Amino acid sequence: MREIRWLLKFFPTLLVALIACTGVVWVFYPGFMSFDSSLGLWLARHGEGFGMTPQIVTLVWRLLLPLDPSSGAPLFVLDNVFFWSALCIFSFVLFQAWYARLLFLIFCGLLSPCVLILAHVWSDAMLVGALSLACALIFLSTIGHGKWWAILALPFLIFAGLVRFNAFSALLPLLCYWWYVMLAGTSLRPQRLLVYGVVLLVATAVSLAGIFVSNKMLEKRFVTIPMSAWTVVALWDLAAVSLATGEMQIPSFAILPTTTQKELREHFREDSNTTIYAVVYDNGNPVPYTPTQLKEINKAWLTAIIKHPEAYVEHRWRLTRYLFGRYDREESLALSAGIYPYGDNPPVMLPGNAFRDKTVDFYQKALKTWWSAPIVYVVVSLVLLLLFLRQRHGVHGRYAIALTLSGLLYVAPLCVVAPSAELRYFSWLFFTAPVSVALLLSTMNHATLQRHRLGDRNLV
Repeated sequence: MREIRWLLKFFPTLLVALIACTGVVWVFYPGFMSFDSSLGLWLARHGEGFGMTPQIVTLVWRLLLPLDPSSGAPLFVLDNVFFWSALCIFSFVLFQAWYARLLFLIFCGLLSPCVLILAHVWSDAMLVGALSLACALIFLSTIGHGKWWAILALPFLIFAGLVRFNAFSALLPLLCYWWYVMLAGTSLRPQRLLVYGVVLLVATAVSLAGIFVSNKMLEKRFVTIPMSAWTVVALWDLAAVSLATGEMQIPSFAILPTTTQKELREHFREDSNTTIYAVVYDNGNPVPYTPTQLKEINKAWLTAIIKHPEAYVEHRWRLTRYLFGRYDREESLALSAGIYPYGDNPPVMLPGNAFRDKTVDFYQKALKTWWSAPIVYVVVSLVLLLLFLRQRHGVHGRYAIALTLSGLLYVAPLCVVAPSAELRYFSWLFFTAPVSVALLLSTMNHATLQRHRLGDRNLV
């Protein structure tokens, strides 16, 4: 009976979130498709598996292909439904007043950089959609609505781990907290800190290992075009060190024989690795690298770092500044407002939509401000983490620590592994930071109400 009353109260918030989700889908339908997206559609249509694309993305796309064989609309809609469902849950459980819930949906939804990422058919959008819904479901268990909500969240956590190669760092605190929720009420008590901590870490490690093994099994089963996502990063790093030292660090088999330092410099971009492949072979061009060649590239990468650490650090620090700063440079690093034609994919044009054009223009202008600068979200998250550590003995505090840590850990490796300074790499941080702020405000409001109630009792 209690759950039924809760669901009835939940309906108005659900209706508002549904209207917002429908509006976003209508504006950006059928979803922007960059080169990566169009390649994903081609792979799904032809039954191919690309080593640089997570196989679960291609498989899900292939499954949904009958709904729309010409675009990524089904994935686009699904990602947005997951995202807005998560916001709907958080807004309802965190705030009591209708205006507070509405403001939450506006600031964490419509005014979030996540909108730009969810306007595309990207694996980054799939990640933020699945992971945000998982976190919302876990939070329902946290506030006492039963463990079955957390159980329902598990498939979304696993899916997020399969969708992005770099999602493991984000999953680490979330899976640890998930196990904490599942072990609550068992004979294993949190008071036995050492034993409890070891059990949580082992359970989390086993979960991550299971996701890793599952990913490898999918690759072994479905990859038909073997490629390494890491190799394109290593080759770009080698190109940067080559230009800084004046010595070619790239293995001979990975570069055109006639390429000079001058030609390499002409095709080198400081903020993106995409242009150097006019003179450097990327994976699969003209043929995939052999395992021996992949080892040679990795060896050359390590050797270049050891021999020329200054050049490597300077290159990576330069990229880090581009990554975390304002996106007031080339707009393609943040937005791909169109549908990229690829291979024999059906030609699709975005339907005419004047409101979409105005909306895109609004977000393009916002990109040049600190609104989209990841460093702002990093600083906010670090401050919140310190504040939540003071509340770590409360259930909400522990949940907020896990959520905030997840966003920070997701972006931490980018300084070393990012192949370019693209805004979409921060999709998860753009969700965790605003929601963590809402968690703090809700906790503070709850504490104030508690003090008022205690004060009223004392007066009586």
